[in-house]
Amino acid sequence: MARKSRTPRDLLAGKKDELNWSLFHFLENLLVFCAMGTRSVPPESGVQFQISSKIKSDGICLLFKVDRKHDPLMPAAGVKPDYLAIHVTSERCLCTIIEMKGRDAKNLEHGIDQIKALRDRLQEEAREHLPTACKIKFQGILLAPHNAQLPLPRLAKEAKAGLTILPIRYTHKAELYPYVRKLNAIAEPYEHRVLPRDRDELNPIEALLARCALPVRIEDPFRARHLRPAHGRSDQRRSGIYLNYVQPDGPAEAYGVLVANNDRAIVAAPEPASSFVEAVRAELGRLKLGWARRIEFTTFPAATSS
Repeated sequence: MARKSRTPRDLLAGKKDELNWSLFHFLENLLVFCAMGTRSVPPESGVQFQISSKIKSDGICLLFKVDRKHDPLMPAAGVKPDYLAIHVTSERCLCTIIEMKGRDAKNLEHGIDQIKALRDRLQEEAREHLPTACKIKFQGILLAPHNAQLPLPRLAKEAKAGLTILPIRYTHKAELYPYVRKLNAIAEPYEHRVLPRDRDELNPIEALLARCALPVRIEDPFRARHLRPAHGRSDQRRSGIYLNYVQPDGPAEAYGVLVANNDRAIVAAPEPASSFVEAVRAELGRLKLGWARRIEFTTFPAATSS
């Protein structure tokens, strides 16, 4: 819970890279702490990748760091992949789970298990916390150096079972722009393309989601009405999402709210920041995201000072 003496912008400035399991459940921790402000990653196991900033013009694309060795999102002793790319357009929400491996065939096969582990967890989380109208597709990318020994029989087996994992062998910085914005096939060859990366590589919605999520919830009249109680369970098992975001270009006190559950999604802000709600609505319209018409956009009276 946020202290009234600190503004939302103060709270964002003091945000630490540390998951908060006492306040947030898995999906909220992913959204608040794991979203990256860039779509370019450092080398690992001899490979690396980026997603061109071209993608910011056709929807919302966020990259999440999943394998947090110092502060694990998934069980430290369990299997987990490296990254998750979520690409949302007017047609679909596509989740591409990315694992980076070396040349060893055994490790590459383990990479398949890591991708499946996150797919299974995200399916469970979506059923629990997101609107039932939200349709999500899952796929994977197994990124390895040239001459890696690909586990082709296992990849074919998983594709037959409904999970396509595209193997990409490329020793330099792979460009995944074409492969996170469409459904792939396991036999699809990788074609390297040199694509731009703008200095400001995120669009306004992406920047808001990746850089402005607060590590606490602000106590206000809207929170009192809409934050669903856990009904005797730990807060990690509370249904739905409730997150606060700082208005990027507004006064220090300006913030908004994102609420989602199985029934609906709401974007709201206290009345002094009603322009925040309209800016979000306008940007979703500019991106031609037709599903955004199902979101409720609203304002509420600001909390009175005590």
